[in-house]
Formats: sequence, C-alpha cells, structure tokens
Amino acid sequence: MLRYLKLFRNSFLRFIFGYDFYNHKDLESLHKISKIINQLNGYYPYTSSALSPRLLEIVMNDIIINNRKKIVEIGSGISTIVISKLIKTNLIDCQFYSIEENAAWMSVLKSHLEKEDLNKYCHLVNIPVKLKNNEYEFDEKIMSNFILNLGDIDMLIIDGPIAANKTKDIRRHILPRFIKSLGDKYSIYLDDTNRKSEIVTIKEWESKYGLKFLNFGTFSIYIKGQHYNIY
Repeated sequence: MLRYLKLFRNSFLRFIFGYDFYNHKDLESLHKISKIINQLNGYYPYTSSALSPRLLEIVMNDIIINNRKKIVEIGSGISTIVISKLIKTNLIDCQFYSIEENAAWMSVLKSHLEKEDLNKYCHLVNIPVKLKNNEYEFDEKIMSNFILNLGDIDMLIIDGPIAANKTKDIRRHILPRFIKSLGDKYSIYLDDTNRKSEIVTIKEWESKYGLKFLNFGTFSIYIKGQHYNIY
C-alpha cells in the first residue's frame, strides 16, 4: 500500500505543481557522482534505459560504505562503465560481473571499457534470452553454469533483461536463480519499479522469500544484515 501512496503522491505533485520529485533527486545525485563520470575519457550516452543517477549514487555508496566484495549486474550500460571506474579510482578489492543478453551491445561496451582501461575491473558475461514454456528468460544452461562457478555474492543489481516485445514480468525469474548465491549480508536492487510488472515481481519475491523492499518510486532496494546508511 505504501508504494502505491508514494506513486500517487509523486504523480499528484507533478500534475498539480509541475514538480517532479524524481528529477529533483536525480539532479542532486548526478552532481554527486559527476566526480567519477568526469574522469572518463569519452562521452557515453545516459539514456532513460540506464540506472537513474539517484540509483547509481546509492549503488556506489553501498559498494564503498558496506564494502561489497562480489557484485552482479543484470543489464549492462553506462552503469557498468561508472561502477568499473569507481572500483579503479577507489582501489576497491572486489569482483564485478555484468550480464548482458545482447552480444552485439556487449561487444560495444567491451570496446568502451578497453578504451577507458577498465576491462580488468569488470567481467562481461553474455547470456542470451530464450523462450521457455511461453515465457522469456535467460538461457538456463548458461546461467546455471555461470552461477555454479560464481560463489557467494553480496550485491545484485537488476536492470534487465529488456522487457520490450517479451514477457513483461521477465525479471521475476532473476532472484530465484540467484537466491542461493546470496550470502549472510547483501543488497538487491530492482530498477523500474514504477511499472506494473515490476511491482508484481516485488510482491512475489516478498511473499516467497520473506523480504521487505524499500521503494524509491522508480526503483526498490532490499538490504540484509548489518549495514551503514547509503541514502
């Protein structure tokens, strides 16, 4: 109920007063993370498909403040480059994996990481999406082999697979795949939770695994174990 009230509040403010709560927060966060972004040699498009500046700021805070050691990102993009740059700049001892469904896009991203001398700070993994039982999800065999050799992780960032022209609730399959790989202390991020399919996904995960996500409108977070404030 609370997440619906927040969505209604922000929609009301935008409609009546022209005040966009999320844009205001994103501008603040973009200013904060610009110290890392401005160190990049090239320009990389920051589109509406990417993690919002607010979410990216919180993820970066979490990596540093809570000393995350093994990070898995679902859906590669500007966030992949920025997180890799953060790891390099701050000399962070961690492993960062980014899973991408589109091999062509992963190739482009790989070339950008190489140009920025960041390729050794991120392990790009191509796992295609396939149709199974009338639903789209990551290739089961490839994903299972990846997880089998992964070990425990303490951060899971979910911004994929792309839902367009596929099953709308395609991301609901992600957490069940990774739930046994999560350690005693971890954080889970789900982007686009202002969409109906992601709201349904959150409810399903909360009911199935006894979790309670904190909703920020366009994204939601669950953190388990002792941790320091990151937002």
